[in-house]
Amino acid sequence: LGDEGYQAVSRKSMSLRDGFASGIARIPGLRVFEGSRINISMVYSDELDLKPVVERLRERGWMFSASPVPASTGIIVVPMPQNDGYLEMMLDHIEEAMPLAVPLGAESAGTADAVSRYGF
Repeated sequence: LGDEGYQAVSRKSMSLRDGFASGIARIPGLRVFEGSRINISMVYSDELDLKPVVERLRERGWMFSASPVPASTGIIVVPMPQNDGYLEMMLDHIEEAMPLAVPLGAESAGTADAVSRYGF
């Protein structure tokens, strides 16, 4: 790839990350961990358990990492140039699955902060 090719791939990856984060911001109940300096987005909720959402997305064939502990599951997406054209579809599928999310129980209250820092 050389320097120019590597930089082009990096710029595209970061652009996809930013577009994905903007799309998540439009979905009620979801947040993206701010400040990622690489092409990784961590999606989480302060109020909803996303495990059922994760299960539905995986049933639909999406592959991503998810941190199941603590209870407010985080969805970790790594956009790469080969994902171009698919992230909007993933956003649509996340939004469609959100009615499956359930409120976090009292035992999980305040854990979103711990999830948002996982791996960052």
